[in-house]
Amino acid sequence: MGKARWTRWDGGHGRIDAYSLELGTLVTATVRRRPGDSWAIEINRIPIGDYPSKDAALLEADGRIRHYAREFIEDWALWTIATDERFAKWRAR
Repeated sequence: MGKARWTRWDGGHGRIDAYSLELGTLVTATVRRRPGDSWAIEINRIPIGDYPSKDAALLEADGRIRHYAREFIEDWALWTIATDERFAKWRAR
């Protein structure tokens, strides 16, 4: 898998057609073709659903990942500020 970019992988004489995205160790997403030409999304090994086209699946996966990343960054920023304040009080003792 490629880091911080969608990477295409295939195999099995054309039976496997998939794309993966890895953001550090926090987010791993896979979009893969299923039998019958639907496309399945998994994010952190959790099935998200099936979509009628590769483009629809990649667009949905991308949107969800952006949402998860935004939530993480906001929470991480709050946690960092709170942690820094606690350590500053502890060091001042």
